[in-house]
Amino acid sequence: MAVTLNVPQASDMRVADRDRLIMTDYGMLFVLFLAVMFAMDPFILNIDKHTIFKHLHLMAAVPVVTLAWVGARLSARQGSFTSIISICWPLMLLATWIVAGALYARFHDKLVETFLIMGVYMFVTFGAARFIADHRDPTKLLNFYLSLLFIAIVVGAGWQAGYLHRWSEFHEEEFLTVPLAVYIFAKARGPLARSWALVLMFVLMLLVVKNTSFMVAALSLAYLWWGFVRPRQANKEAVSRLFHYYLLLIFGFMLIGLYAGIKYMNGSALPDGNPKYRLYTYERTWEVFQHSPIWGKSFTGAGAEKFGQFQVLSSTQILPSHSDLLDILAQGGVIGLVLFLYGLWRIARYIRLRFRLRLPEALSPTLTAHFHWLAVSTLTAIPVVAFNPIMLQPGKAFLLWVNFGILIGLAMRCAEYGQVSQRRRSY
Repeated sequence: MAVTLNVPQASDMRVADRDRLIMTDYGMLFVLFLAVMFAMDPFILNIDKHTIFKHLHLMAAVPVVTLAWVGARLSARQGSFTSIISICWPLMLLATWIVAGALYARFHDKLVETFLIMGVYMFVTFGAARFIADHRDPTKLLNFYLSLLFIAIVVGAGWQAGYLHRWSEFHEEEFLTVPLAVYIFAKARGPLARSWALVLMFVLMLLVVKNTSFMVAALSLAYLWWGFVRPRQANKEAVSRLFHYYLLLIFGFMLIGLYAGIKYMNGSALPDGNPKYRLYTYERTWEVFQHSPIWGKSFTGAGAEKFGQFQVLSSTQILPSHSDLLDILAQGGVIGLVLFLYGLWRIARYIRLRFRLRLPEALSPTLTAHFHWLAVSTLTAIPVVAFNPIMLQPGKAFLLWVNFGILIGLAMRCAEYGQVSQRRRSY
């Protein structure tokens, strides 16, 4: 009787080896777990407010990223290394400026509330980008990251509704919650599955009944239309395209009318954005900018100041301005805001170009779906940071820049895969 031995092929062994998590992956998962717990805070423990613990995830990330960087450079499997500085130099310059100004304010002016968190956590972008770009295959790692966010949402919403008897408090995390539905939409096959993804987006939006959650949902829908629906209209007849845009216009007017009607009949049913507090802090921050519009205070000012206009629901009256963009303008002047916006523009241009010119094999379908939800997350983060102090909170700032870094890393993988394939063809 003949006995057949099933010997694993070399290609199968390489795929299995690429899919296996290594020590630095487990370290990064631990870092992401801490960051999600601090940012999402599903049990309302306010861990990121404690001085001892609030930077624990950042301290744990430094050795993990360093080990991964050294390992990639010692390994022969990496074909090329794209420079992150050439992509993100305006953001890196701004981060260095912020850290220098904040350190001066801390040690010279003895200020406790500085912009040190804003500057330090910007550097997370470069570590995350390098980690993903050098990784053998980050699919499983990103799947775990997505699962952590989903678990935090489900557990947090259930705990807050069932035990604390109140609506979920995921305000300021809209750029982390609502875009998760984009991943389901991108992975879905067929109209029914994609319809369920849109229902999920609606549910995630309602977990935070805030104006920013409405804006994030609107931008997410706009991205899905632009990236998935609009390209299909090019192959249709002119009458069909015209009817599509007509229905889209009617749908937009219906949403606006619904919002206005609810606001008119019952103003308390929808959020008002707390205009009294925001306008007061925005006015004070704008006055700081007017005193030095070119370079501001060089980030030597206070990150939060005493709020004396009226009593607020907080354990302290020391509060931020609630606008990261306005803080950058006030503390860095026109130069600071230009560096920030130009840095984001350079990153967006690089990501868009590399994604459009990628080879089909550069990203798997799962990584492509991750790319889309991270693109929406970073896009929708702009209005969130425009009206909230995200960059001054360790957990939220970490995940904000991690998402930017992962997106850059995926774009770098597209570029490096193309370079390696081109060299192989030239041999």
